[in-house]
Amino acid sequence: MDKDYLSYWTPKTVEQQPKPIVLDHAASEQYYRLERGDTVWIVTMKEKKLRLLGKIRVDAILSQKEAERRLGTDDLWEASYHIFPAAGDDTRSSDLNISDYAERLRFASVNDRLILNEGQVNPQQLQSMRQLTPETAILLRTILADSSDYRPVHNNSDNTPVDIFPDELEPGLSYVEGAKKRVLVNAYERDSRARLVCLNHYGYNCVVCDFNFESIYGERGKEYIHVHHLNPLALTNGQYELDPVKDLRPVCPNCHSMLHRGKQLLSIQQLKGILIKKK
Repeated sequence: MDKDYLSYWTPKTVEQQPKPIVLDHAASEQYYRLERGDTVWIVTMKEKKLRLLGKIRVDAILSQKEAERRLGTDDLWEASYHIFPAAGDDTRSSDLNISDYAERLRFASVNDRLILNEGQVNPQQLQSMRQLTPETAILLRTILADSSDYRPVHNNSDNTPVDIFPDELEPGLSYVEGAKKRVLVNAYERDSRARLVCLNHYGYNCVVCDFNFESIYGERGKEYIHVHHLNPLALTNGQYELDPVKDLRPVCPNCHSMLHRGKQLLSIQQLKGILIKKK
């Protein structure tokens, strides 16, 4: 089974990286624990804040000499283990402040969490690479996905993206989004598994304009669509029961952005009405 690990880069290491940082290679003596298919989540500290730089899904683990031959240079960080992603993997880096999530990170060990001092992380706790729990890996994937270019763009700071991403979920059930394992309702944390249930029920046509990516783009557009929360997560306090069929709808990125644009969220019927008037 593939595993997820948290790996720490010191601020000095980050500063020495060519800019923009490309996560196409990393090296450490601690990477002896890794296997192909594992994911390494790279974090650092900046201005006393825990920052997420990105991830590398391990495709190859090479020695120093093998890494030098692969990269065509001997000017590499000296380490026994060098990791590389698969060709075609996204190697972009980010610089996301995840300090607010530090208390929710969990590790697959006896000491399963970070000890915070007035909400701050002591970087000494990050020196050793630590295996993450599956729930924490999902949380980090959601945070990173929400920062990427394929989410809807909103003009107002109080509007939040609502893309969610696929996994398996039992249909016909309701799922709590909230504290602990069931994630807190806000822009970054929601039950990503609900997407599949919604799309199995409604299909991949936009419910507003009826656009289907596969019909226009062929195989490249197959099963691509955004999922819209009828009950905006940003406006939900506490916990609520998420029913994927009742609460979610497939929408294309354009309609998704239009639903959220402005101070007032439009209903699907309201946006359909605008389209009808324009035809």
